[in-house]
Amino acid sequence: MGETPSEDTSNLAYDLGLILNHPEKLTHIINPPTLAEWMRFIEEYLTADGAILTDDLLKTKMDKLEKTKQFSKYFPENYRICATIIPCNSKCGRMEEGEIRDGKFIQFLRIPPEGTEESKVDRQNRLMFEFMPAEIKRDCSFSIGGYAANPDGNSAEAVKERMRIVAKCAEAMMKHFDHAKKYFQIPGSVN
Repeated sequence: MGETPSEDTSNLAYDLGLILNHPEKLTHIINPPTLAEWMRFIEEYLTADGAILTDDLLKTKMDKLEKTKQFSKYFPENYRICATIIPCNSKCGRMEEGEIRDGKFIQFLRIPPEGTEESKVDRQNRLMFEFMPAEIKRDCSFSIGGYAANPDGNSAEAVKERMRIVAKCAEAMMKHFDHAKKYFQIPGSVN
């Protein structure tokens, strides 16, 4: 990871930086990267061997997610969620070691339903989702649907709703990790 990123992955980082910093300049993504290009981006910006993509890190992230305050604001009803790895920071560079160790690269994109007025964050998330390789969009996303109970409370029904979404997030991110494990040829990958 100490080497200079290739031109291809630097271009991916630049494109993500444009989406994050100037979404108003974009309407949609024309040519998203392939899965192989995305995995190479992860390899060059985060990890040369995939060793950071651990079950322990995923569990820690899911535990934090479960405790998210205003859960329904972070995971709005009827939105689509995409669990993904964003290997660079908003300035198009590599993340700091502490950010990597804390799993800041693990992201959950919130894509609004068609016809919803988009906030800047909604637009960023939708554009980043469009930017994902087809396999990530297909395998690592799900629809929240409606809530049976407000997930922000402490009742048994609220906790059940939060756990339903957290479980879906974990399953979607595990699929992303499986794509990465296959790329990095880590034992336990799905072939």
